[in-house]
Amino acid sequence: MYKTIFLGLSYQEYYIILKDEYKVYQKHFDTFLDAAIIGCMENNFIYSDDPDTQNEKTRVRIEGGVILNNKSKFDLIANLITFIHYSRMDDQKILSKMFLDTNEALQHKQSIVENYARGGIKNLYEGIVGNSTSKDDILENIVIFSRDIYDIIEFKDDFGDMDTIIGRLV
Repeated sequence: MYKTIFLGLSYQEYYIILKDEYKVYQKHFDTFLDAAIIGCMENNFIYSDDPDTQNEKTRVRIEGGVILNNKSKFDLIANLITFIHYSRMDDQKILSKMFLDTNEALQHKQSIVENYARGGIKNLYEGIVGNSTSKDDILENIVIFSRDIYDIIEFKDDFGDMDTIIGRLV
């Protein structure tokens, strides 16, 4: 079962600004997934920064039910991120276990996605909000940031490297 994700105290301001102030996102869940993708692309993996404060009422969170309601979207992204994460480590034994249909595998994948989201949220925020002074600046930044991400994907040619990664696993 999916667990509730508590956004780190040092990162939740980025989520609040992107969703509530500038309305770039309608849900924290979408911001979270985009941050995880950015973090994974940049190989920016940050372990939990404040696990002892998970029950604070002021914490921004993504309830497990929200993830369950968006299961196919979450699972697709979580599986891809987990695959890339363990492929970088060249750990085939762990990688094969991550795709078992067990609660332990699900929790581990969710943890990996959370760690990449921590690594990506600041860059997502800076790419979209940066030094903006108006909503028009935000829209312009979204277009520029999207193009930059596309260029990174093309430049790194990560998808071309997937043949190599898959070849190692087969």
